[in-house]
Amino acid sequence: MRQRQGFTLIELLVALALVIFMMVILSEAFSVGLESFRRLKAIGDMNARLRTAMIVIQSDLQADHFEGRKRLSDPDFWREGPPQQGFFRIYHGSPLVVEVDDSNGDGINATRTANHILHFTVKRRGNDRKDFFTARVPAGSPLLALGIPDARFQEPNSDIYTSQWAEIAYFLRPNGETAGSTTLYALYRRQRLAVPDSSALGNGTGTIAGQANQYLEVSYVPTANGLLINDPIDLTVPQRRFGMDPNQDGGVIANNGQYLRLQDEQAAGANPDLTSADLLLPDVISFEVTVLLSSGSEFVDLFHETVQVFSNSNPLFSAPNGPRMFDTWTSVQNGTYDYSTWEQSGTAKSIPLYRAGPNGPQIRIVALKITLRVWDAKTQQARQVSLIQDM
Repeated sequence: MRQRQGFTLIELLVALALVIFMMVILSEAFSVGLESFRRLKAIGDMNARLRTAMIVIQSDLQADHFEGRKRLSDPDFWREGPPQQGFFRIYHGSPLVVEVDDSNGDGINATRTANHILHFTVKRRGNDRKDFFTARVPAGSPLLALGIPDARFQEPNSDIYTSQWAEIAYFLRPNGETAGSTTLYALYRRQRLAVPDSSALGNGTGTIAGQANQYLEVSYVPTANGLLINDPIDLTVPQRRFGMDPNQDGGVIANNGQYLRLQDEQAAGANPDLTSADLLLPDVISFEVTVLLSSGSEFVDLFHETVQVFSNSNPLFSAPNGPRMFDTWTSVQNGTYDYSTWEQSGTAKSIPLYRAGPNGPQIRIVALKITLRVWDAKTQQARQVSLIQDM
């Protein structure tokens, strides 16, 4: 019998075909695995960004916002009028857009909005450096000479001012991108430090010399005599806060209601939109702020039918879908502003929407719900997360 010396050509071809077939399978499996890994990493990165944003928002909301330990949810919040220090403001530009109506199912609708603004003061507690906000100011600034207790941890020959008070705003701006036909936004956090007592500046006037673009991280109002630096009492006045127009018609409520919005900051030589604002989250589809009232059982926007609305002759509030807001307001009376009649209705100085007093409902916020929805271009998916914070 003749002994075989090797494989036949047909056997080699079959073996080669099998090897190629196995390599194709392995290559496809590797490609699918790599794509799955990319998608999982993209989802993980998006979740990490959402968690980071929510941690920052939650930290700000958990802090004190007014004098002492006064909280929005306190049963006697309005007993002695508005807060004497600090403020809390929620702005809703229009009703929520209902994307998925599930009224015949579990009653939960998918909603979206891009014109909610969260704006408030934060007062940190503690004596460590981490318990203080910081702001860069010009060398030789009067703020650097305030000393203890107005500014602890002030380093010699430094241009960093420290304070435990700051006003903070969260708002959206279009980022120029879209997800299909949906406009995408960037979520920004704007922080401006307030001094504990502005009477320690400018011989008691609170005014210092300087250019506006040198104090972008400090809460101030530009005037003809310089920069009027804000303290927690000053910030109870709406016109003195970030993004408000202090010269709008010279009145407390302008007919066009512009002071209610978070206007683009007008600073000399600065980008009017986003200078000194921190980009918190890119590619945002919706930033939604809803409230749980002491008289309610669900989180609602300020257009909800269960929310009592105080309206006056201001045309801004006569429109059913016009902007609405919650504001803790003020009772300040000085040479520039007079809110001493804040509780009276039918006057230009009355609170336009929500207020206490004999002529209006007592609106008390128990908790806030912050809902963020973002878009991931890599996975072509949207992700949503919500935060509920007791107030």
